[in-house]
Amino acid sequence: MHWWHGRFALPECVRHVLLLDLDNTLVERDVAFARWLVDLLARRGMDAASAQGVRIMEDIAARDDHARNDRDEFCRHVASRHPDIATSPQALWRELSRLPDFLEPAPAVREMLQRLSRKWSLRVVSNGSGDIQRRKMMKTGLDGLFDGIWISGEQGMEKPDLEIFRGALGGDDPRTAVMVGDDPIRDIRPARALGIATVHVEPSHRDLQPLPNAKIRNILQLEEILA
Repeated sequence: MHWWHGRFALPECVRHVLLLDLDNTLVERDVAFARWLVDLLARRGMDAASAQGVRIMEDIAARDDHARNDRDEFCRHVASRHPDIATSPQALWRELSRLPDFLEPAPAVREMLQRLSRKWSLRVVSNGSGDIQRRKMMKTGLDGLFDGIWISGEQGMEKPDLEIFRGALGGDDPRTAVMVGDDPIRDIRPARALGIATVHVEPSHRDLQPLPNAKIRNILQLEEILA
């Protein structure tokens, strides 16, 4: 279910640092996005399963690109192409702020993180709005687990900027840290540039350069990787 490239040669004498992405790593953001979109279409009098609904959902999901596209650009695109869905970019953003409501609690992830916290200092490093990202953690039951939370909307910088990773590390040596994330550009590459070991969460196991130290299909495999 996973493969290794290299080893986690971390010093045993220090408290290790575990940097964790949020969307599509700790929380199933894309699943929630699909639910949110079906609900949005229904409230606009559209059937997501109809031919029209499928076309609209495919277009919006492609533009969303797992939340990796700029949110302002995303809202402008959708409002322009689908005015029957959103009358303006601002209106769509207000709708998008409801996304955390479509997440499900993640008790298994919470229990795993609680066990890992006995050895690791857990820190979130996430792009997004501070309000929305914190609500995602609350809705999934992951709030209160972390020693620090670095969210781009609160920090004034976003991944892949190396400074947000340095901020999350604080005074800790990058060689004692592991970054876990789904985005090769925003999570894996900048972490490796700083000398941080990496775990890529990638269901399809696509090729990735540079290679992460480990690749897993699901976040619940993380505990085995770090054991």
